[in-house]
Amino acid sequence: MGELLNLSVYNPSSLSDEDFLRCFVARQMVANRLIDRLRDVKRGGLATHQLLMGQRGMGKTSMLRRLAIAVDQDPVLNATFIPLSFREEQYNVHSLSVFWSNCLDALADWCDRTGRQKQARAIDEDVARLNLTDKTAAHELFKKWIAAENKRPLLLLDNIDLIFGGLKNEQWNLRKHFQEPGGIVVVGGTATYMEATADREAAFYDFFQVTKLDKLSKEELIACLRSLALARGHDGEKVVRLVDQEPARIRTIHDLTGGNPRTLTLLYMLLEIDTSGDVFSDLERLLDQVTVLYKARVEDLPNQARVVLDAVALAWNPVLAAEVADTTALDVSTVSSQMDRLQKEGVVEKVSVSKTSKSAYQISERFFNIWYLMRHGPRRQRTRLRWLTGFLKSFYSPAQLLERAKSLVNGSSNVDADQGQMLIALSEAIDDEDWRSLLKNHVREHLERFAASIGKTLDEIVDPSELPRPITAWDWNRHGLLLRQHLKRSREAEDAYKTAISIDPSSWDAWFNLGTVRMADLADIGGAVQAYRMAVSLKPNDVSSQFWLASALAQDPATHGEAEKYFQELLKQKPSFYPAALALGDLLTEQAGRLPEAEKAFALASRSGAKKGSEALHGAAFFAGFVLEQFERAARLYQRQLTIDPDDFVARSNLVILSLYVRGDRKPEVNAEFLRAHPLHGRAVMEAIVALLNDRFVPEVHLPGVFEGDGIDLIDTYRGFLYLLLREVRRRGFGVAMLNWLDVSGTGDRQWPVRAAFDAYVNGENKLLDINPEVRTAAQKIHSLLTAPERYVESMGRPGDSGVDSDE
Repeated sequence: MGELLNLSVYNPSSLSDEDFLRCFVARQMVANRLIDRLRDVKRGGLATHQLLMGQRGMGKTSMLRRLAIAVDQDPVLNATFIPLSFREEQYNVHSLSVFWSNCLDALADWCDRTGRQKQARAIDEDVARLNLTDKTAAHELFKKWIAAENKRPLLLLDNIDLIFGGLKNEQWNLRKHFQEPGGIVVVGGTATYMEATADREAAFYDFFQVTKLDKLSKEELIACLRSLALARGHDGEKVVRLVDQEPARIRTIHDLTGGNPRTLTLLYMLLEIDTSGDVFSDLERLLDQVTVLYKARVEDLPNQARVVLDAVALAWNPVLAAEVADTTALDVSTVSSQMDRLQKEGVVEKVSVSKTSKSAYQISERFFNIWYLMRHGPRRQRTRLRWLTGFLKSFYSPAQLLERAKSLVNGSSNVDADQGQMLIALSEAIDDEDWRSLLKNHVREHLERFAASIGKTLDEIVDPSELPRPITAWDWNRHGLLLRQHLKRSREAEDAYKTAISIDPSSWDAWFNLGTVRMADLADIGGAVQAYRMAVSLKPNDVSSQFWLASALAQDPATHGEAEKYFQELLKQKPSFYPAALALGDLLTEQAGRLPEAEKAFALASRSGAKKGSEALHGAAFFAGFVLEQFERAARLYQRQLTIDPDDFVARSNLVILSLYVRGDRKPEVNAEFLRAHPLHGRAVMEAIVALLNDRFVPEVHLPGVFEGDGIDLIDTYRGFLYLLLREVRRRGFGVAMLNWLDVSGTGDRQWPVRAAFDAYVNGENKLLDINPEVRTAAQKIHSLLTAPERYVESMGRPGDSGVDSDE
């Protein structure tokens, strides 16, 4: 298997190229895009220079090293460029002479690294003789050595803002050098505001093509953790199990840490040591790891800047300069001056709020804000963070995905080959251990038959070296399945599939499996798309290829349109393939103004999956009843589900409440025995809905039971009922009363995302701007669903029960 993968948090240059590439699991698509841009640069032409912008820990340093390795390994790039890497902070740059001297040092390092020690020594000797008071000598010497190489220098400049800051009076001269045809190409990285690029009169205004390194998505974080764990072999097995079994735990950490790649590596290292505990213990261990770094960052600030930082961090939500002045007893002008300083240093950022046109401020690196709250915040803020952690863990539990998996397995005896292909990928994302095992057994049976064919049991195969060496493309493809599914060695499985393709480029199985291992295990969505495209080209009418290509494209908002197109084409080809209709419905629900189209997709799913029941009918009924409030249609769908499975408790419970909305003016009480079958929160939320519909609702009487305790099963199991309750509360004029009760009772702290979403529902969507990003992410999702019935009517242009003719 080779040596164990090494990891580095703060110094990627300490890793070998091989280990670095195995650790480089995030930002694959961004790296490929930047590499393609370098390929577009001609030897003698003008260059387009690149600038990477992102907060600390977002991967700028790693991306620069990834580009350097690409130039070394790609024959086309290697023939064009000399990749010159520098130390992260070039504090010594105060003149162009020093800058060019640093470039000569980097060139000598490159010569030494590529085995040309004689040239490296000669450059060092030339630099030692330089007179840096001669403004042109260093530059002329650099040009001489570059000319001898007959390549273009690629300057990979981390913290380029420091360089520009040290060359304030020489920036236009530097720009002139960067614009020479056939000359220097620059890729820079910065975490801070740069006057040199932002000011219209500045030397580098509109000079760079900017790539912003935003936070990793939840899906990227999960895939990256899995990829790191798989690369670590035996030591990573428990992390693989954790990611498989508790994805909601990882999604919660994502919201609280800001999707920072550096924090991802820290998190992985801590989980490998110990996967026991819960989300909050994960958070506390991460906070311990960054304390020295963050403490030094605070202590390096001047006194007044530190006071302002303290006020912004403890506010947690975005805060105005005037509010900070009130808190700190500093003048507003002093606060504004310190805010400008902190903004330029990348510590705070400007954001909009609902109450004024003036900009507010928040801590730019969100995990830094969490650390500050836990180390310096008052008890209430720390308690709110604990409650928020529990809320998010429940909010991100993928119950819908489990239902999808159950449906496929329940019908597995009749499932066609197309649907069978989905079992492998679904097994990777299910929380429920029993169902996940059942799904994986479908794959295991195939592999056990293979092991028997060579006279062994599957458990006797502990290393691929025990197998006959693969020869044909079919052998290599089967070898890859074994490596991935049984031995959890996904990198080697990827290599096996690539070998199969090199033997037989027309092997659909190899291309399809290559796409699956890249998407599910290796966090390489771009590579997965490439592989699935080839699978589709080889079998244009294959449903599984189209479905997983569309699913991969749906991971990136930039390709949502293409994903939608593939789902639509697949459904034209095979209207009965209801998983595609459900996936399309989910995709369209997330997009503004697309609810009528989502409605049609869910209706198609309910028709095509009606005989099998479960997932298709549940998905369509939930969308109709709890998202759009089309109560009659939802009731019909749940009744149909009960004819298929009379013991379906979820369908029966939902039908009881939804039926109240299609009766006359007076709503009947819900059967007491039925209510007792539900836990406290479920019983309370149903009783509150009945009280509202019968005009006897009293907030102080009916709300405590709904939100008593942590209310986790309310969010986990009764989310649809909660949406109905909140909408009905506003419709009947109790919106302000409920907000007051949430605040007075302290429930608003425990259910902060619900409180923030309901505030925006009552007082306008702009209220979401007033909330910190950790709460806002979940609150936006809740608010979007609360407003769905209104948005649907607006999209249709007319009131009505439905834009779909039939679910039959």
